[in-house]
Amino acid sequence: MVQFHPSNKIHKTAIVHDTVMMGQNNIVGPFCVIKGDVKMGDNNVFETGVVTDHKVTIGDNCKFYPYVSLGFAGEMGAKGDKLPKGKGVVIGNKVTIREFVNVHAPYWWENTKIGDESYIMNKSYIAHDCQIGKKVMVNAGVRLGGRAILQDFANVGMGATVHQRSVVGENAMVGMNAAVKKHIPPFAVVAGVPSRILKFNIIGAKRRGMEEDYLNEISNNFKSIIEKGGGDTGVIEKSLKTFFETYPDTIRF
Repeated sequence: MVQFHPSNKIHKTAIVHDTVMMGQNNIVGPFCVIKGDVKMGDNNVFETGVVTDHKVTIGDNCKFYPYVSLGFAGEMGAKGDKLPKGKGVVIGNKVTIREFVNVHAPYWWENTKIGDESYIMNKSYIAHDCQIGKKVMVNAGVRLGGRAILQDFANVGMGATVHQRSVVGENAMVGMNAAVKKHIPPFAVVAGVPSRILKFNIIGAKRRGMEEDYLNEISNNFKSIIEKGGGDTGVIEKSLKTFFETYPDTIRF
């Protein structure tokens, strides 16, 4: 039997397999089943009924609320569910995942990933191979199709659906119940079915400490900047240019 550091607290009803490696000061709550090739750092909390399978890597200071599911085979439908060896779910530091969230194992890529300080709200669905950047907000009931990408600081509203292989750019904001079928450019606010660009996400940009006069100028000229495909001066213009060059099939005004 594996001996964990005495600072870890494992509830008597929890099952932790001997394949699991954990650091210090982790809390595993009632009726959790932590199995598979699981590696975690320090100060993580697993509330009631959290389950893991296959390969899962977790950083430090994360919190998993009741009945979170991590690392099970992605849903492939008629293709048949497959679980490639050596690939897994990677979760960064200070990540919060709320009740009844599913995070599936990858199939196509090396991992399904959630970056540092991201917050995933209840009943969200993170399909196989999704890539979520740092400080991303995924609101309640969001559905991310396979290989969807949410870049750093993105915010996806309650009940929105992001189609497989779609990319939501840095600091973009997706309105609630929106349907994302094409790539969303950085710093754009989108809404609707299918989603369309409404305006510049000035609030999100302000939260990152960008200079207000610069942001006001971007806001006043956002449509023309999008139409030009970004620019070579300014953080936001450069971000847009890089995005459009990388992902040509991106929605415009």
